[in-house]
Amino acid sequence: MYTGFRNIAIALLLWGCCFSGFSQKAEQLFKEGEAQLFNGRSDLAITTLNKAYSAYEKEGVKDSLAGAICLNELGIAHWNEGNNSAALNYLEEALRVKKNIPAIKEEYIAASYNDIGLVYSSFSQEKALSNYYKAINYYRKDSVSHSIKIAQLLMNMGIIYRQQEKYDKAQQNFFNAKTIFTASYTATHPTVAFAMANEASIYKLRGIINVAITYYEDALAIYKQNYGNKHPEIAQIYDALGQCYLQEEEYKTALEHYQKALVAGSNSFNSTKISDNPKIHSSTNQVILHTLFLKSQALQEFYYNHSLKIRDLKRSISTLQSCDTLLDVLRHKKDNDKDKIALGSIAEEIYSEAIKTSLALAAVSWFKNPPRE
Repeated sequence: MYTGFRNIAIALLLWGCCFSGFSQKAEQLFKEGEAQLFNGRSDLAITTLNKAYSAYEKEGVKDSLAGAICLNELGIAHWNEGNNSAALNYLEEALRVKKNIPAIKEEYIAASYNDIGLVYSSFSQEKALSNYYKAINYYRKDSVSHSIKIAQLLMNMGIIYRQQEKYDKAQQNFFNAKTIFTASYTATHPTVAFAMANEASIYKLRGIINVAITYYEDALAIYKQNYGNKHPEIAQIYDALGQCYLQEEEYKTALEHYQKALVAGSNSFNSTKISDNPKIHSSTNQVILHTLFLKSQALQEFYYNHSLKIRDLKRSISTLQSCDTLLDVLRHKKDNDKDKIALGSIAEEIYSEAIKTSLALAAVSWFKNPPRE
């Protein structure tokens, strides 16, 4: 989901006006909690933002806009921690407070509906869409000032429609968002590439692979123009291209793109040899984990459907071993339950694939080298 505009916009608004007349303690605690949230430490942010909200209560201003936005950030922090119930309680209370503030700007109401939609997106698609629609309708009352937020909401709604397999609606939303991003920025802005990549995903899901590849390559060119050759977004586009070529049974080309993804996603790895994988260290990210897993699966398909060379099964095993090493690194870096649950799900897939590949390799080795009597 597209969430990037929310925290930065709120922080600027708060620091610029909402704290006027409030104590330095409340202001400082909020800023500290917001920084912790921005840096991915939602656990610490919850404690700090609770202190900030208590300060507002003591001053008798908990029903002010600053108090409402503090509640909102507490909701987002709980969402990051995987506690959807608590997140919704805080976000809905924040919305209630905002609605009771006389002459409040409608963009604040819209922001609350967007955040509530984000929480629902993980377990109730219809409720997510309902809240996104409410948010976008508020923003459309001043569509010129809020065009970017409208585009970001269109992206979020498109992603939900894609999950529901309503591909026509998803594609239209992605196209409309791309049009707004292009008009608001330039045709080579990263947000345009993001919309293009999502358009490409619809073509891929529909089996129109040649068009999907064209869209992905256009998005790739924009990302490279903005970020150079190494960036997580670039790695993800190479992953998507690899999946397209794998779907077309072009195994070598798919593997070449997964290798390019590994290079793009790693600061120090530059090998184009399929037999090579990046060394795992503390800064290796989850994008690399995803690519390694896709590469291991492609090596298996290459073996079964084309090469029949044990070398390719061994390379798949070696790649899965890199996945295992990286999983251990990532487990020590994840601080919240939401991330740990997601990582556990990925780990289950990886271990299942490793068992299957190991058994296949053992069976092949057995027949090639039967035991002596």
